[in-house]
Amino acid sequence: MTSYAEHLVVENPIINHTGTGNEIAVPKAYADKVKVAITVRGDHNRVTLRGPLKGAGELRITITGNHCSVELEEDIIVNRLLNIAIYPSSDGLAAHHAVSIGARSFFNGNVSLFLSEQESAIHIGTDCLFASAITAHTSDTHLVYDMHTRQRVNPPRDIRIGDHVWVGTNACFLKGAAIAGDCVVGAHAVVTRAFAETNVAIAGNPATICKRGINWQRNLADPIPD
Repeated sequence: MTSYAEHLVVENPIINHTGTGNEIAVPKAYADKVKVAITVRGDHNRVTLRGPLKGAGELRITITGNHCSVELEEDIIVNRLLNIAIYPSSDGLAAHHAVSIGARSFFNGNVSLFLSEQESAIHIGTDCLFASAITAHTSDTHLVYDMHTRQRVNPPRDIRIGDHVWVGTNACFLKGAAIAGDCVVGAHAVVTRAFAETNVAIAGNPATICKRGINWQRNLADPIPD
C-alpha cells in the first residue's frame, strides 16, 4: 500500500510508482517553476521533500529497488537538473540506499547522484553550492577482485559532503569520497577518498589538498566576514 501526504500535489510533481509499502510525501508548495518527476519501482521506499524548492530547473528522482530513502530539506535551489538515481547493478540488487540533502543547497547546473548494489548513501550538507556536470557514484557497478585471495576489492561505499562546500564544474565523487565543511572542490577534480580537514581547497585527479586556511561565500558583493 502506497501512502501519500494529504497535501500532495498531483499536477507537479509527476509521480509514477509500483510496489508496496512506499511512502511519498511532497508539500503543496514544494515546487513552483521547478519540474519534479518521481518514479519508484520496488517496495518499502520513502521519498520526503520538505520544500519549498526554488529555481527553474528539474528534480528527477528514480528508485528501482527496495528499502531506499531520499530526503530533501527546505529551500533547495535547482536551476537546471538534479538527478537522483537508485538502480540495480549487474547482480540485480538495489536495496537499503539513502540520499539526504540539507537546506539551502544550490544546484546551479546538471548534477547526478548514482547509487547501486546495496547499502550505500550520499549525504550532502546545508548551504552547499554545486556547479554543472557534477557526478557522484557510490559503486563501480561491476566487481573487481584480487586474483590471489579471490576477494572483492571494490565494494560500494558512502559519499559525504559537509556543510557549506562549493563544488566546481565537472567534479566527480567516487565511492568513499568525503569532504569536510567550508571547503572548495576545484573544477574537474576527481575525489577518491575522504578529506577530514575543514577550510581547504581540493583539486586534481586524484584530488589532493592544494590550499589551506580558506573559506568562500556565494555572493561577490557581500563583505568578507571578520
